[in-house]
Amino acid sequence: MASRVIRTRLFGPDPDGARIPFRYMVAAAGALLLMVVACGSDTEEQAPPTTASLSTSGPPTTLSTVDTTLPSPVEDETGDPAPVTSSEDTAPPSAVVERYEPEFTPGSCPFQPPSGTDPVCGYLSVPENRENPAGRQVRLAVAIFPARSTEAYPPIVYLEGGPGGEALEAIPFTYEDRFSFLDAERTLVMFDQRGVGYSDPALSCHELVDLAYELLDEDLSAEEVVAREVAVLDRCRERWVDDGTDLAHYNSSASAADVADLRVALGYDEWDLYGVSYGTRLALTVMRDHPEGVRSVILDSTYPPEIDGVALIVPNAARALDELFGACASDPMCNSTYGDLESLLFSLVEQLNASPAELWVLDFLNFGGYPALLDGDSMLGLVFQSLYSEVLLPGIPKLIADAREGHFFNAQTLMSYFLTNEAFFSAGQFLSVMCHEEVPFSDPASVRSGRDENPRLAPLVDGALVQSEYAFDFCSGWGAGVADSIEAEPVSSDIPTLVMAGRFDPITPPDYGRRVADRLDNRWFVEFPTLGHGVAAVEGCPRSVTLAFLADPHAAPDRSCVAGMPAIDFDVFAPS
Repeated sequence: MASRVIRTRLFGPDPDGARIPFRYMVAAAGALLLMVVACGSDTEEQAPPTTASLSTSGPPTTLSTVDTTLPSPVEDETGDPAPVTSSEDTAPPSAVVERYEPEFTPGSCPFQPPSGTDPVCGYLSVPENRENPAGRQVRLAVAIFPARSTEAYPPIVYLEGGPGGEALEAIPFTYEDRFSFLDAERTLVMFDQRGVGYSDPALSCHELVDLAYELLDEDLSAEEVVAREVAVLDRCRERWVDDGTDLAHYNSSASAADVADLRVALGYDEWDLYGVSYGTRLALTVMRDHPEGVRSVILDSTYPPEIDGVALIVPNAARALDELFGACASDPMCNSTYGDLESLLFSLVEQLNASPAELWVLDFLNFGGYPALLDGDSMLGLVFQSLYSEVLLPGIPKLIADAREGHFFNAQTLMSYFLTNEAFFSAGQFLSVMCHEEVPFSDPASVRSGRDENPRLAPLVDGALVQSEYAFDFCSGWGAGVADSIEAEPVSSDIPTLVMAGRFDPITPPDYGRRVADRLDNRWFVEFPTLGHGVAAVEGCPRSVTLAFLADPHAAPDRSCVAGMPAIDFDVFAPS
């Protein structure tokens, strides 16, 4: 039976961070509760309620071609030549690559600015293929949030996760919680990466989101789910290619060049990089290929280029779940309330696979209601996704225990929440990055090994297009090309870097951060013992460490608060 509800996505944004925060959806869940009450119990005699994208375009931009010489080395702050990407990394030695001037054109903001902000918006125009700068252009949607008070520090640019996460559309929901702490004394730059969100072209496949809702109440095998998804994606891909898009230029290397161009176009001498999840992979690529003007870097929930991101998903999930089980066992209240949480979870998975629960979920963006089946594989997906978030983590044991007793309101709310967040994701960019630089450096035997070593967690990737053995056939026909081997090699740098990790992170474990930190000359590593994925913006200790580093990246930030962070306060209330 396929995990029809929650697909495991490699390094996707924190479900409580980069997309709509969970607390905003709790109020909307009240409407779901009314539906459930009106329609009957959690599992019986439910009748469907009636069911019901934003698009915007900005002003055209131009790009001027200047000369046909390659750039000369630029001196960094020490007076030494800064590295320049070699011709063998970017183009055949015989190729003559024209230079161009990246151009930023101001325009209206495609989103409602958060209260108290006055962003400057517009588009950065750059070549789709930098070997042909006079050819097709891509326009990156950009939002610049000026410092709210006196600007005391250089600007900071945020690099969204995913790959394929849409930074700008979610700003009205996320800015206050996740970004406003940065703009008191510094300008914050946010943008949608090439192929994403409000950028043009946008590789969003809305039909795939529609399919996710359509499949909610269908009992299909993994093979059947994959076939349906591939058929939809083929149509989306055909649309993009017919429009002239070359998917081989939608990857980390191209996006890193975009980041460098954006700094130049905005006229900043230097700035700080802040990457979360896949955004750390992009930040590392910038550090390697375009270090000029990078003052410091924050790597939050690090995704190193050298790891096998296809084969290690299941082992990483097993590690995070073990941390959860251990934390509950060592907490007297959690242990006395739930007992052996591991046994409780997997007995629930077995129970729901034998007899799935019939639920209703909402699309929180339009309040359409959908019938859904919650089987054990899908329940496992809900637990996995909840490990990302410091808000959801404390409620996981109760989520499991409630479902074991037939109480599914929390599960319904989470299903609705995760599915709604799919609207803030550009699948074409995600697949292009994965097929270009991740899947080519994995192999079916490694994927099978990670899965076979943890058979109870195999459903997390069953039916996942590019996080399972399906990836190799699928990517062979996607058209993203194959990255140079440098995209699977560690990155070394002397740029001051803060590497941050959460103990319970199910997708980018703390060891990934340590591995990267070991190869950086000027770095500080911090692991937060009560957090999951995406930690830098969490109120309290994590924010204080983040801001201390940004104030003086050459000095060790005060990390003493980490030892004083309170233990997780697990939810042990009565069933809901």
